[in-house]
Amino acid sequence: MSNSDAHETGKQFAEIVLGVKIVDTPPPADSVHGRLLAFKEANPDVEITAEHVAKAKRGEL
Repeated sequence: MSNSDAHETGKQFAEIVLGVKIVDTPPPADSVHGRLLAFKEANPDVEITAEHVAKAKRGEL
């Protein structure tokens, strides 16, 4: 088994256990993560807080 095979197997296992899909592409702009990334890009000196996350979840960020 090569290292890349072991890595892929570990990735697949993590996806199953966590119930998520691991991707190498940016998140959709209308997702919570996408809104947080856009906010951080526009405000690089601001530290993301729990309130920012809450606002992103509500679609207010």
